[in-house]
Amino acid sequence: MRIELIPLILGALIGLVGAGLLLDAWLPAGTLTSPERRRRQRAEPHHVGEALLGVGIMSLGAALAGRDSWRFATLAMLIGSALVLAGAIMNGRYLKELLLHRGPARRSPDGSVAGPRVTQPTRAEPKRAEPAERRKEPRA
Repeated sequence: MRIELIPLILGALIGLVGAGLLLDAWLPAGTLTSPERRRRQRAEPHHVGEALLGVGIMSLGAALAGRDSWRFATLAMLIGSALVLAGAIMNGRYLKELLLHRGPARRSPDGSVAGPRVTQPTRAEPKRAEPAERRKEPRA
């Protein structure tokens, strides 16, 4: 494989990620994901903002695949960056919750865990024999 093919492959992969975001924005909610199981309602993504993110990422992938020989690479980078920024601003609440929200899901006000807690089974520790000087029984 020649090294000149790496930008083409990366550009195609980035373009596929953008196409996935565009498809997710276009399809009705809940088509690609399972229903929510959270106690708290999650912020909804802005579909136009998600579409802008997808088109912007596809534009950045095209600029990467175009390399230096494509005439519109700089224009595609500028437009793609602007679209990604606009999409991120439109999805600001959703991205903030996705990245920063670590709410008190099952915690009471004093910090203890409320409700049943599911734990992983622990591995039993092997018993060690006590040293001879610590034994309480006299040796016969």
